[in-house]
This record gives sequence, C-alpha cells and structure tokens, in this order.
Amino acid sequence: MDKVYKYRPLSAPWSLRLLERNELRFSCPNVFNDPFDCRIPVHFEDATHAQVVEVFAEVKLLDDPELGPEEARARVERELRAFDPADHGQAAAMRRRFGESLNRLFGIVSLSGVPDDLLMWSHYAEAHHGYCVGLSAPALEAWGEQMKAQNHEIRLVEVTYSRDMPYLNPQDHSRSDLILTTVSTKAHPWSYEREYRLLGVGLSGRSVEMPPGILCEVIMGHMIRPEHRERLIEALRRRGDGLPLLQARTHETAFGLVMHPVDY
Repeated sequence: MDKVYKYRPLSAPWSLRLLERNELRFSCPNVFNDPFDCRIPVHFEDATHAQVVEVFAEVKLLDDPELGPEEARARVERELRAFDPADHGQAAAMRRRFGESLNRLFGIVSLSGVPDDLLMWSHYAEAHHGYCVGLSAPALEAWGEQMKAQNHEIRLVEVTYSRDMPYLNPQDHSRSDLILTTVSTKAHPWSYEREYRLLGVGLSGRSVEMPPGILCEVIMGHMIRPEHRERLIEALRRRGDGLPLLQARTHETAFGLVMHPVDY
C-alpha cells in the first residue's frame, strides 16, 4: 500500500486544517458511528486472575511506558487483588474498564485504501461536494517511528472485516492481540470502506501536526461548490509545495469516477 486516503467535507470552518496546518485529528473511539466499533467484548470470565492482570498491565504500560513491565504489573495486581473472574458481575465490570481504557488511550484516524469509491465520497465528503487527500503510507510509518521518542506510538493498520463477532478472551489471545483486534476489527457491512487506521497511543481526541512529506495529493469532489474550490486552491497556493491537485469527474460509460489533473 503506497497511499491511503482521507475523505473530508468542505463546509465546516475546520475543513481545510489538513491542508493549512498539516493537521490530523485522532478521534476518540466512542464517537464512531458503528455501535460495535472498538467495543468487541472481551470475555474475562474465561481467564485466570493472572491472565487478567497481564492484560491490564499491558494497558497500563501503554498509558505510561516509563513505568516498565514489572512496575506496571505490580500496580495492576494491587488494583485487582479482589477480582474474581468467576463472578460475572466483576467480569462485566472488567469489560467496561477495558473499553474505557482503550477509548482513553487510543486516538484513531480513519483512512481508506481507495480514492474513488462512490459511497465513501457520499458518506464522508459531503455527497461529493468535499475533497479527499492522499497520504504516503511509508511516510506515515516513518512518522510513527519518530513519535516513539515522544512516547506517542503511531501505527498504521489495516482493518479486518468479519461476518462473525470474534470471541476474545485472555486465555486464547495474547495481550497485544486482544487490544489490536478490538480496535481494528469491524462488521462485514463496513467492508466497502476498505479502511486503514492510524492508531495513536496517547492521542485520543487530539489534533497533531504531521511533518512535511506525508501529504502527496488532493482530489476535489466532482460536485465541489465554486466557492469551496477557490478556498481549497488558495490553501494549496499558500502551502507553496506544489501538491498535486486532481478533479474527480463521473465516468461517461461506467459507474465510477475518473481523476483529471488541475493546474493551479
């Protein structure tokens, strides 16, 4: 995957921050429009006390990497001293705690592997009135490595679509697999999105400025309003880096879009 794409509206005051400031917004998972997104239940009732401690020690270590594995585990053991996995009420409380922890820890930027999907333009770019930005996948991954020095792990992952809800429990899944599966698995009806996710640890609800070289192209929706077109082009001119600009047009003989280069 060389590029991933972010579909954007153009009517909101903040619509062009991606171009004007190189700014990405890492959303909290609890604002997503899918009731199962990042909410796949983990069955802690199937686990031993020690396995539950290991899961939450991993979460605590993500929250504060400077703790170190031993200290993180020791703190969780003290917090969960009275936890009994056989008590279904306590197991349900652990599920809620796990979900709340992921919501607090992970910021997510939803991206797509395709720039020309009709439904994506309709759902996420104001019914083809908005725009779409291409981002270099290798540059995003390199940025993730740079952010580790600031204790903000950023990772690009491909979403898995499943017809059946995964049955997650600490007995059959590693700690990292439990976390990754929860935040990167969606129900199959969403598969048209062909989603990739930029996961940002410690970035939930935050906007972050990307370094140069990540944005690599801009596509205007085929129904973009003239005033929005001018605003977008003016933002590109102010950037001064010659970012390629394309105009989406409907195909004449097929249900699809074609992209035409635009000089500005």
